[in-house]
Amino acid sequence: MAASIFVSYRRTQAAAVDRAAAALKDAGVEVFVDREAIDPLADFPERIRAGIAGSHAMLVWWSADYAESDMCLQELELGWQHARRHSSEVARRVWVCNPEPRADHIDAGELVKANPLTPPADADLAGWARQLALRADELRAEGPLAGERQAIATAGVAGAPRVNPNFTGRRRELWKIHSLCHPARVGGGQRGALVQTHGMGGIGKTELAAAYADRFAAAYPGGIFWLNFAAYDEPGLSDEAAEAAWLATVETALRNHPWRNTDPPALQLTDGDGKPLPIGRVRQQMQELLGDRASLWVLDNAPILRPLDRRERVFDAWSAPSAAGRTLVTTRDSEGLAGFGEIALDVLGLEDGMRLLARYRPTRGAAEAEESQALVTELGGHALALTLVGEQLRQQTHARVLADIRSRGAVPRLEQLAKSLRATLGERARGIVATFDVSIAHLDDSARTLLALASVCLPGEPIPRDLLEGAVQRVAHGAEIAADNDEVIGADRFSNAMRQLQQASLLSFRQGSDMPMLHGLLAQAMPVLLRLSAERTQALQAACVAVLRVRLSNAGDVRQHAAMRSDISHARYLFANGDTEESIRVGLRIGEYERSAGRFALAAA
Repeated sequence: MAASIFVSYRRTQAAAVDRAAAALKDAGVEVFVDREAIDPLADFPERIRAGIAGSHAMLVWWSADYAESDMCLQELELGWQHARRHSSEVARRVWVCNPEPRADHIDAGELVKANPLTPPADADLAGWARQLALRADELRAEGPLAGERQAIATAGVAGAPRVNPNFTGRRRELWKIHSLCHPARVGGGQRGALVQTHGMGGIGKTELAAAYADRFAAAYPGGIFWLNFAAYDEPGLSDEAAEAAWLATVETALRNHPWRNTDPPALQLTDGDGKPLPIGRVRQQMQELLGDRASLWVLDNAPILRPLDRRERVFDAWSAPSAAGRTLVTTRDSEGLAGFGEIALDVLGLEDGMRLLARYRPTRGAAEAEESQALVTELGGHALALTLVGEQLRQQTHARVLADIRSRGAVPRLEQLAKSLRATLGERARGIVATFDVSIAHLDDSARTLLALASVCLPGEPIPRDLLEGAVQRVAHGAEIAADNDEVIGADRFSNAMRQLQQASLLSFRQGSDMPMLHGLLAQAMPVLLRLSAERTQALQAACVAVLRVRLSNAGDVRQHAAMRSDISHARYLFANGDTEESIRVGLRIGEYERSAGRFALAAA
């Protein structure tokens, strides 16, 4: 059987690729060059998947417009995944060919470390093809790309959110992240490669990082560690508080990690008295456990920190603990981080937005395609809003959803909300806010109550179900939220309410967790959308505080701290936003928690 090569290319390069393919065939190589037109909104064609899987190598014809094609980057991604599972030397099977005079248009991760091929002049084409044929022939014994007979084991992902099955597009950004994580040269020191991605709320920073962790996990045999800093959004975060935050997020992320499930644990986070170890000792242990294996550390929802010198100290302490580690930060802060490669995340483009909506309701005909385009335009490509619209499209037509958004956008209270959020959402704020309103329109009373309770808790932080279940037992349905009655939510109605919010994509979950969380942008909009009066908001907060006071009754016992991380995060948030006697008592519980852990300055605060 002859060796085979799959060629990934843009149609603009068809003439040059055809010449190269003909020369390769003359050299005895089977070449897969797809010439059929592909609908950019369609799913990845099975013939392409099979062609890549059955080939021994992939030739990527990286022209200046190559990365503009999501389909091309999808081909590259699949070829990379197959090749990386065979060997860390991906360039043995995936070959980049650069037909341009410069190379700054190529974002190919570790593939850029190998010198890209250059298309030869016609007179040298035969010799060039014979050389590639020899390289491909050497791979035949290892089987096709999809064979993966010697797949490299990976350590998995610890603490990451669940990957949205409808995540669409952003492949150019994914490859940009991968390239920044694998520069041609990595500077000295112990921090490894550093990447910062920033953008407006709801634009999809966390989803992008989660997709990268999922699709490129094979590049990190030491594992991927997801640290969520949503609970620490304090501009004046002290050095002591920053160390405590890192240790707390590490403990949460590693709850089910092998490092913590041995007896005794391979990674010690506390001393003999149960008090947290200094951050330096923990990081030293991690260095020893990782060795020279590459790892990825995602710092999600990193706070906006000032002044800048404190910010640099904090991120130096939070970054990957070994030189072979990479650090990926997601943040709303557009101020660049010293030493970090930077990606400013923008809204979804028209094609990506339409492709996302097609995952929920495929377009049929030109009229629906125009309506889908109008929806994406109305929402300015805002990823969270498009996801909520997608859930609506499961039940309604594009035209109906678009008309509903436009009519609701003219409602005075929503116009006022959009005006207040314009600095965050841009000129399309009215359509985005109207989309939020559409998403809650069909919720029943129980789901609205549960959503209102979630909105007074800490945004972006998983909420213990027991906290929500306990709180709803203290809250009757008020006139501000739904029909006026005194019935509290029973267990069955609670489960049904949770299901409604999940199906509408209003609540999301982290991997391996049944604790829901609410996006910060939705939490910010809920008081207006649910017509929550100040009194009603206070009642909701009081219900959560009352439950937390009981749940934190053992806050002074360091042995119980790991189980109450999320409770403490929500308690801090509610304490900072309340001044009742009950909230002060919860504040005292937080003080007991910090004092028992030896963080006396934080306890005093």
